[in-house]
Amino acid sequence: MALDRRLTGVALLVVLAVAAPAAAQTRLGPAYVTRVVDGDTLYAEVGGRLEAVRYLGINAPRIEHPTLGSEPYAILVREANRRLVEAKWVYLTFDGPERDRHGRLLAYVWVGQVLVNALLAHRGFAEAASASTAGYAEYFRQLEDGARREARGLWRDPSVLAYHRPRPTEVVADDDEIENR
Repeated sequence: MALDRRLTGVALLVVLAVAAPAAAQTRLGPAYVTRVVDGDTLYAEVGGRLEAVRYLGINAPRIEHPTLGSEPYAILVREANRRLVEAKWVYLTFDGPERDRHGRLLAYVWVGQVLVNALLAHRGFAEAASASTAGYAEYFRQLEDGARREARGLWRDPSVLAYHRPRPTEVVADDDEIENR
């Protein structure tokens, strides 16, 4: 029983720490996730429309990099994301522009009370977007730092740093534009 209380207290602290920036955000959903593209992109049915959703504030290895091909661990990260959200109902919240230049929704993705963007960073399957100033930017950096320190997910392999360089979410959108030309 004491353990239950401690776990509840820790969970409450996590919810309070995460919920603070969310207060001023727009919420959209429920949305049904139909397909996971990679570690930070999915397709969801939102209000009767199929929408591409790019996770806000994090980056994951790319499956189809325009010059490097598949980045190491990209398939592993996609599978981690798939287990979290595919065929589930999610809610989306926004912090800034709702869409990128490609028309994708830029959102925090929630399954129940779980912020998936944060969980991917915590488990070591994503990194904080390097130039992000979004509401959760510092939180994501702390989660990434913890995953690196404890060698979780991608950070178990020290060579991952040679392949996966920090980049802001906005640069990822520009990379996609170059790839689609």
